Amino acid sequence: MRNLWWKDPTLFTVPIEDILIDSDSRDHIPRVLRALQAIWMRPEIRDRILTIIQGQVGKGIRQDTGRPGMTYWSILVLLLLKQSMKATFDLVTELSNQHKNLRIMLQVETEYKDELRFKRQTITQNVGLISEASWQQINEIVVEMGYNLMANSKATPEQGSCDSYVVETNVRFPTDVRLLHDATWKLLRRSYKAWKVLELRQVCSLKGWRQLAHLRKSLYAAYLVVSTTRKCRSNPDAVLSYLDLCMLRINKCLIQLEWIQKRFPDSEWVQELQILSEQALKLHDQVRRRLVEGEDIPNAEKIYSLHAPHTRWIRKGKSRPKEVELGVPVTICQSPLGLILWWKIMWTEVDVAITEEVVRKILDRYPTIHTLSFDRGFSSKENLEAIQSLLPHPILPKKGRLSKADRERQSTPEFKKARKQHVLIESRINCLEHHGGDRVRTKGGKDGFARTVGASIVATNLCQIGRFLMAQDREQLRKAA
Repeated sequence: MRNLWWKDPTLFTVPIEDILIDSDSRDHIPRVLRALQAIWMRPEIRDRILTIIQGQVGKGIRQDTGRPGMTYWSILVLLLLKQSMKATFDLVTELSNQHKNLRIMLQVETEYKDELRFKRQTITQNVGLISEASWQQINEIVVEMGYNLMANSKATPEQGSCDSYVVETNVRFPTDVRLLHDATWKLLRRSYKAWKVLELRQVCSLKGWRQLAHLRKSLYAAYLVVSTTRKCRSNPDAVLSYLDLCMLRINKCLIQLEWIQKRFPDSEWVQELQILSEQALKLHDQVRRRLVEGEDIPNAEKIYSLHAPHTRWIRKGKSRPKEVELGVPVTICQSPLGLILWWKIMWTEVDVAITEEVVRKILDRYPTIHTLSFDRGFSSKENLEAIQSLLPHPILPKKGRLSKADRERQSTPEFKKARKQHVLIESRINCLEHHGGDRVRTKGGKDGFARTVGASIVATNLCQIGRFLMAQDREQLRKAA
């Protein structure tokens, strides 16, 4: 059983409306708490957000019986706090039990006695269940509230700026030789686990895994001999020995996988071991083609991470051609008030391929926008023709030499003004990087990556709203003094 929030507080529970937040603080926690306090004091906005979370997290949960779990309000507060601080679960647990204002926000702080204490495992299992689609819906509500507060009226965005940046994944610099070692060892380890759980010793004639430690040591010793480029070139026989040893270990696991498919066709181990064996065989083939046959492997075929296969190899540009980033690019659209209106994770796309899609998606959500600026990475002749039919004032600078018509288009006062304001999106990207949007360390593959990006963007918008509200509070105190 879950509740939206604690609807029956005790006599000594401190109301959220009475939280006193230091308006002079420059830390992230007061800004997030001030914005959350503004959401709480607007029941229609609060209920819309919590209903979205309930539809995502509360599927299949009965509301009339059972032991009460974390409220949806607590999940929202702790998750946004974690993202805004780039904090670990240990730090979030400590703050949720010791930070007075945070405990009042969670509705667990009383004046005379302690009530609920949060455990780390409880927070870990509940925080992080909100999908990217739900974060998009929550962000629209937050942007709407932000415009109502910051524009002093029920205004809607009329201008926007779009740019992309790379959200890094938590991976080491990849080399195919090391990835082959990691994939082979992971396949061995999980195969041994399946052998124990399914008790294969009793149902088949396969030899056991008594020498698992020896298998790991021998595999690592063979990897060390060819771990660098210089070692690979100077000792081709060692490369062949390393490849043969890896294939021997992979074949051992494949034989066991065949037994599991025959005896336990519906077991969850079948799919997991199939994925791991496919990764190991693909890396084995790439290492053989590159080191033995001298072939150049296309980037589209390469694997850069085992636990984050969506990782891409992205060069920073012509000015820094040797510098690369390992992650996934994300396109964001920002309003002049510093609020991020929309975002898109580009799993395989590039900037120039999604320009028209970005414009259509943003106009679907915010039809009042009439000016949208991009940088040169989104520019092409086809894109300019497409968005000119959608926007009254498309700001899309051309790459390379300008024609007479392009010079006239880019010399208008509206174009120059929008280009000057476009640089503000770089500061918003910097804020995103301070709120957990620079590197994703969570597990969960693509879904976990998308959830973290969405939470970081909503946390960034709340910090922007909280900073505005704290500035208002300081002005009111100054006038009252």
